[in-house]
Amino acid sequence: MSPIEFNDLIIEKLEDHHDISCFECGNPDLNEFLMEKSRDQMNNKVNVTYLCKYDSYLVAFFTWCADSIMLKKIIDKDKEYLEELGINYETLPALKLCRLAVDKQYHGNRIGPELVELVISTALELSKTIGLRFITVDAYCNAKWLYDKYLFKMFPKEERKLVKYKRNPRPEHTISMYLDIHKE
Repeated sequence: MSPIEFNDLIIEKLEDHHDISCFECGNPDLNEFLMEKSRDQMNNKVNVTYLCKYDSYLVAFFTWCADSIMLKKIIDKDKEYLEELGINYETLPALKLCRLAVDKQYHGNRIGPELVELVISTALELSKTIGLRFITVDAYCNAKWLYDKYLFKMFPKEERKLVKYKRNPRPEHTISMYLDIHKE
């Protein structure tokens, strides 16, 4: 298969007419979410799922929702930085990347990294019209590298979880991370 250019992908909000039955990313939790929970959660206004299609094939999806971060839970250095800017609220607004998955047939085409970049650029655009400081994600441990690449940081209490998970790895283990989209 030839490489897929991100510009060739069509991103559409999940609708009732979309066929999602053939999606297989290799993670049962993500597959189950898309097929069994995504539409209900959208109907209940919990989050919104977007499909990424290439030549009418479903190659990836992502889900996002509104979130917030309690500042007492972030890294001390980041708290100090925000205080220097005069930002001293208990919580700050965030966009949560709830789920992101790429179909196994399309792994290795940079679709995951391109979608993370899309989420970051969209968050930056949104922050021009609404208060938005952070992106949060509960990254699956085997995908943590992807968020590390974009300078997401683990919440301090997640370090212990990561050590525990490395001793007994399971596909559903997640690590909570955040990115300050306005930090220079």
